[in-house]
Amino acid sequence: MRHIQIPPCVRHFSIIIDNTDVEDRVSFEHCNENLSALDKRLKVEHLRTLMLFGDYHGSFVKNFGGLLREATALRVIFLSEASYNLEDILHNFSKLVHLHYLRIKSSLYCQDLCLPSALFRLYHLEIIDLQSVQCRVSSTRNISNLVKLHHFLLPKNMLQFHSDIYGVGKLKFLQELRNFNVGKESDGFELSQLGPLTELGGSLGIYNLENVQTEEEANESKLLRKNHLRELILQWGSWPSNNDPVKEDNVLRSLVPHSNLQDLCIRGHGGTNCPAWLCENLSVKCLESLCLDNVSWKNLPPLGEMWMVNEHGEEYQCCSISSPGFHNLKRLQLSNIYRLKKWVGNDNCSLFSHLEVLIIKDCSELMELPFSHPTCSQAQQEKKMAWFPRLRELVIFYCPKLVSMPSIPWWTGAPCSAQLERVGTGIEQLVYPSYGKEFSLGIEGKGGEGDEFWSGLNFSNLTDLEKFHMKIIPFLSLDKLRVLTSLKKIDIEGVSSVLPPVDWDWYHGMYRFPVEVLHISRCDASGKELTLLLSFLPNLSELFISECKIITGLGVVEDAETVSREQEQQTRVGEEEIIIAAAAQGLLFLPSQLQELMIYNCSNVSLLANSSHDNHTEAGGGLQRLRCLRSLWIDKCPEFLSSYSSSLISSFLPFPTCLQDLDLLDVKHMETLQPLSNLTSLTGLMLRILGGSTEEGLWPLLAHGHLTKLHLYADSDFFAGFDPSRPHDKEVFACSSKLFYLCTEINTGFLAAPICSLLSSTLTKLYLSFGTEMERLTKEQEEALQLLTSLQELEFSCGFNLQRLPAGLHNLINLEKLQVESCDDIKSLPSLPSSLQELVMEHCHATKSLPNALPISLEILRICHCDAIKSLPKNGLPSLMLELDVLEGNSEELKRACHKLIGTIPIVRA
Repeated sequence: MRHIQIPPCVRHFSIIIDNTDVEDRVSFEHCNENLSALDKRLKVEHLRTLMLFGDYHGSFVKNFGGLLREATALRVIFLSEASYNLEDILHNFSKLVHLHYLRIKSSLYCQDLCLPSALFRLYHLEIIDLQSVQCRVSSTRNISNLVKLHHFLLPKNMLQFHSDIYGVGKLKFLQELRNFNVGKESDGFELSQLGPLTELGGSLGIYNLENVQTEEEANESKLLRKNHLRELILQWGSWPSNNDPVKEDNVLRSLVPHSNLQDLCIRGHGGTNCPAWLCENLSVKCLESLCLDNVSWKNLPPLGEMWMVNEHGEEYQCCSISSPGFHNLKRLQLSNIYRLKKWVGNDNCSLFSHLEVLIIKDCSELMELPFSHPTCSQAQQEKKMAWFPRLRELVIFYCPKLVSMPSIPWWTGAPCSAQLERVGTGIEQLVYPSYGKEFSLGIEGKGGEGDEFWSGLNFSNLTDLEKFHMKIIPFLSLDKLRVLTSLKKIDIEGVSSVLPPVDWDWYHGMYRFPVEVLHISRCDASGKELTLLLSFLPNLSELFISECKIITGLGVVEDAETVSREQEQQTRVGEEEIIIAAAAQGLLFLPSQLQELMIYNCSNVSLLANSSHDNHTEAGGGLQRLRCLRSLWIDKCPEFLSSYSSSLISSFLPFPTCLQDLDLLDVKHMETLQPLSNLTSLTGLMLRILGGSTEEGLWPLLAHGHLTKLHLYADSDFFAGFDPSRPHDKEVFACSSKLFYLCTEINTGFLAAPICSLLSSTLTKLYLSFGTEMERLTKEQEEALQLLTSLQELEFSCGFNLQRLPAGLHNLINLEKLQVESCDDIKSLPSLPSSLQELVMEHCHATKSLPNALPISLEILRICHCDAIKSLPKNGLPSLMLELDVLEGNSEELKRACHKLIGTIPIVRA
């Protein structure tokens, strides 16, 4: 930057602070020096444009503040990723009397953005753009002083700041006012404030119209003169039980918009009639979007042949296609129109040919739509859908009497979406396509018959479907499912049966689906059905089973490649026997090609010792035949290993040697880890064993395998039986063991000298959880911890009654990161190792202070929800500090102290 030629006549200045400028102290200081040098080279008093970019330009706010002190001629300011208040960087903000354009894009770490009061005295401002501000903004009440303002842009979640503007009628050039609350205060919020705003060209939202008393008052809004207005929202806040229908009819009749209007929404109107300008004397024929929500009208706009019911339940026609209609209506929403009974379709209605989005919600009496009729055949429905050649989105919610729907999807190839919920068909909910990257369909039934249910889907138009989620459905229509040639994933939830009740012979070899992932949850289907379903999926690689209480046993179907010639003729008979046994005993047999298997909360499921009718083959028991299995996750299945006696489990090897990741959580009947001794390919192991269990079998796995990550939880002293006199060659173990990550609880007995000594040269990351009873480590435990000399990361968590951390932490000479989380009673920290680079404190509410002298090597300090800490260490922070984060849940005193350090530390979040 120093070598860049900056001519004295420069008027427009932008600078990008790259992430590399704060990645280390050298880069930070170098950038500081460059910015300081600009003060002598840049004539800031001549600047007209200022633009600052980069996630961390706020780290140099003090430099910019000094540099820009005399930049009082600015016309344009854009601050990207701002994490500070305007006056922090523009000290003389009140003197920017020529400012026309201000845009702020806040940083993710900015919690409050304080707009200085001087902003409302910069009378030449034309544009204030806060659309990308994600934090709280101070009051905008006095913005009406800026009489030249054209645009005041806000994100959707902050539109209330439009409604806060007092006397908005002064802003005669304003082009968008998305929220105006009539009568918000006794003065300055009258509907007449809108009269002078003739330049409005975006969106105008008028709320609380129940506060308008007369037609004359409504006329003062002068909506008819706003010929640039694109969108208009008219909303009454008092629902019909509290309204005056005659008054509200008169008010709406007077709120006539200009004929150029494109989007109109009317909500909560308690009158009885659709206004003439929207009905028989239609003046907004160019509307592209119309929303009617919770209106009590007896008639409706000219949308085709519509029928309503009166208070006596009698039907009457409320509008017809003979009335002048809309020329280009693309989006229509009808919500909470409780009188609407039928919307009858015919090919003479020009409205249908333009419609792209149709939303119908909460119309409790609705029985018919233009494209549906209870007695229509499939061909007739397809003909009716042809009246809507552009329809791409259909949403129907809470219309319980609407029993006929178009088949979904209704087009082939053309993109379309549909959402149905609580309608009169057998479908409770349908979402197409579901959210996510995959081309997907989600459907939930009401427990009806299969033919009625599946008729709502046009399977021939779903050939590109990749994911299918089904909940509370009747049995699968396999012939229709066969059409889905792109299907990769199926989710089945809450069903009692997945297949029609037909004999095995009927199905054998008939179906093959390309599905690779299958999730089944809360399913009451028998083992026979599920086993049969799995046999249809030769490409299945991932299976997830959750909360299927009827499944009591788990085995593996014998791979055809392993069957001898003598057995080949018996295979067919054997398969039938397996299926029959599954039906009788609740057994599920898995296909041998599975690569990932997850079973959750199946309280009755038990792994079979021999999964086949071939009882003499012990090697084929358990899951041994899953020769491609890479990942196995078993959680909340306490009886998973119950089929083995204590003597058998110690010698039985239930899992295949190819397994790489194994999670056994809340499982009983595993007294030792000997059953895992063959898992030499295992890289990740997570255990939470219920009942007594010991470490026997763990050490060979660590010494001779590939295990790198171990999560170990237990109810008892897991390492109590560890015998240091057994022949563990420490040198061999140190060379061969690959374990570097251990997450465990203090009650497992891990912190013992023999164990820590054995792992001292390999373990680099340790995460210790304490529970509710532990108050402090014993002397022996503290000494054992100090043996772990290779530790680089150490975390203490969930020490809810822990009074202090180990005093000898400073002896861990290689420790780089220390994290203390949810240790509520720790009041202070001990001396820390000189190698420490990162310190994280989270939810330690009793901690009042940090050590007076932090290690000089410390680069990152994060404090989160430690509200008792009021200040930084007395001796200050280390000079190598790169990042200081106290943004969340800390005291204001601590935040203020850290805020003062902005500019001296590369990254400060306070």
